[in-house]
Amino acid sequence: MTAAASLGEASSFPGRLNKAKKTTPPEFTVT
Repeated sequence: MTAAASLGEASSFPGRLNKAKKTTPPEFTVT
């Protein structure tokens, strides 16, 4: 993976995490 790809992955992580919180049932979320 290139540095640019790593940076893109890191910058998009909060958005994916936020989406996961909204779409995952509470019993499956890790707090």
